[in-house]
Amino acid sequence: MTDMMDNENGMDHDWSGATYFIDPPYTVQKHGYNHGEVDYPRIRSKVENGNGQYIVCGNIDDRWAPFSPLVAMHGTVKSHIECIWHKEPLL
Repeated sequence: MTDMMDNENGMDHDWSGATYFIDPPYTVQKHGYNHGEVDYPRIRSKVENGNGQYIVCGNIDDRWAPFSPLVAMHGTVKSHIECIWHKEPLL
C-alpha cells in the first residue's frame, strides 16, 4: 500500500485533475489481509497535502482520518457502518 505513494510512482507529482480512491484495511478488522502493516498516518498526510480529489474508505471505528458515515451494512452475522473521507482538489 505505502509503496504506491513513493515519489517514483507519481503520488507526489502534480495530478491536480486526478481522483484517488483509497481503500485500506480497516484498523479494527484486519483479518484476511496479508500485506503487512499499513502506514495510516502516511496515507492521511498524503491526502491532506496532495493535489486532486481523494475518496478514502473506512469504518465507523477507524480514528486515523475524519471519516463520515456513508451507509449501514447488514450482514448475516454482524453489521457495520461504511464511511468515507472525501477531499476536494486544491485550487
